Parts: sequence; C-alpha cells; structure tokens
Amino acid sequence: MKEKGLFRYQYMIPVLLTVALALALAGCTKAPPHPTIAKPGNEVDLNLTLPETVSLPAETKGTIYESVVDPEASLERAAALLGVSKSDIHRKENTNDTEKYVAYTFPDGELTLEQDTGYIMYNADFSGMAAYDESEFPSDDEIETMTRERLQTILPDQADTVRIEVSSSTGWDGERDGVKYKTAHVHPTMDGKAVYGVYRIRLSFDRDGNVVELYLLYNPVEAKTDVSFKSAQKLQETLSAGDYAASVDQALQSYAITSAELAYYMDADVNEAGDFCMYPVYILKGTGTDRTGETQTFDVIVDAIQ
Repeated sequence: MKEKGLFRYQYMIPVLLTVALALALAGCTKAPPHPTIAKPGNEVDLNLTLPETVSLPAETKGTIYESVVDPEASLERAAALLGVSKSDIHRKENTNDTEKYVAYTFPDGELTLEQDTGYIMYNADFSGMAAYDESEFPSDDEIETMTRERLQTILPDQADTVRIEVSSSTGWDGERDGVKYKTAHVHPTMDGKAVYGVYRIRLSFDRDGNVVELYLLYNPVEAKTDVSFKSAQKLQETLSAGDYAASVDQALQSYAITSAELAYYMDADVNEAGDFCMYPVYILKGTGTDRTGETQTFDVIVDAIQ
C-alpha cells in the first residue's frame, strides 16, 4: 500500500511544480503604469456613452514611453533656445535651492531647473517692459520662422513640421496699451500623434527678437513597455465610472461623442511609483448644446491602457 501511495505521489510532483511555476510567474508580472490625467477645476458632470456608430481606432496595442530626465542635457537645450552657450549658464551661488528646484544664471537673467523632471523655466522682468504697437514687432510668420530655427537642435525631426501657434501678450506700460511680447507655442508629437498633458515648449520674444520667456517642458523619451488597449466595452466602463477628463466648462443640455482617436498623455510630474511617462490615451470628440442653444465642442481624455 505504501508503494502505491508513493507511486501516485511521484506523478503529482510535475503537476505541483507546474502550478508553482505559474504562480511565481504571475507574481513577477508587473502591471503597467497608468496616466494621472488632470481634471479641469470647473469640471461638469456628464453621462457619456460611446455610440455604436463611433468606432475605436484599429490599433489594439501600443507603447508607454518613459521621459529621459538629464538635467545637463536640459541645460544644453535651454541654451540653444535662449541663444547662449551652455558654458554661460552657471548654478546660482548663495541661493535657497530645494530638492525640487535649482536656480541658474546666464548673461540675460536667471532660470530655474526642476530636478525630477528636467524641465526649465525662465521669465524676464515683465513689470518694466514697454508696450508697442503690434506693427513694430516681427510678424507671426517671422516669429514662427525664428522659433523653427532654434528648434533645429532640439527637435531635429520635427523642427520644420511641428505645430506652432503664435499669440501676442498685451498690457499697459504706464503710458500706453500695446503688445509687450509675442509667444510661440510649440506642440511636439509622438509617433505622429498629438501629446496632451504637460509636453510643450513656449518661447517668447520682445520687439527686437530677444527671448524674454522660456518654458521647456519637454524631454526626449524612450520605449518603456508595450501595452494592450481597452476594448469598446472596457472604455464604456471607464466612462461610466467617470474616470476621464473633459474640456467642458458649462452645463450642456444635450451632447454626444462623435469620434474617437488615439493620442498620448504626458504626466506633469513623477508619480508615486517613480514613473515619469507618456501614455496612450483615447481622445473622444463630442458636440453638445448649451442652455442658450449654442453648439459647443469638447474633448474627452481617457486612459487607453487595458
């Protein structure tokens, strides 16, 4: 009888080992990170439904990208955009640096480096800036050209094609109201898709073409992990749970989602797990009518990762 029991047990050993290995592998499989999608402060409650007439993009898999944070490389990029040499940028002495921010000086002013993201911010003193008639400034097209020239070393693959919007900042200087500076808003893309969240470059010029403001909220990225996308059913579950951000600033009487596309979302900062990534998201386009009967359009950002 003992031999029978032992014989039976020997056949069970491979089965037990297989189960143990499967459990071990399952325990080692790490779930992918997900974006922390910022919601607008004036969020309006919506009961969103994905219509059967709206199809999701054909892609079912994609990639999460990780931001390559390199403070020295960030300073190199800032120098190129500011039109100075990196050797002209020095860490500011006798300053109250924190673990998050470090101050630097260069011939025309000071800039701040956010250490955990590598992002850089620079502002001139706008308080004493004179206002001029817009005709005295470079045209919007000239501002765009100046910006593309400075982007050649920052975004060599996109410098000639990246979307750039130009705006004018006006104000009173004590004597007259007019334009104080013009700003080029640069929107880099990823895999040919738009990037939402914090991923942009803002470069402002005065009347003489000098840079008076820089927001370098950009790093190159590298592939971190491949992921599967939510199905239409899973996406609807996410919408029903209210886990999305919508660009709606007023109550709508009626509304509907009209299209869906894939894009990316760049988190604003490193998350609690230490990830600083760019994630695939669904962008749902919608239209609705407000209480006056006017048509309003809106976007909905939803995590696309299964």
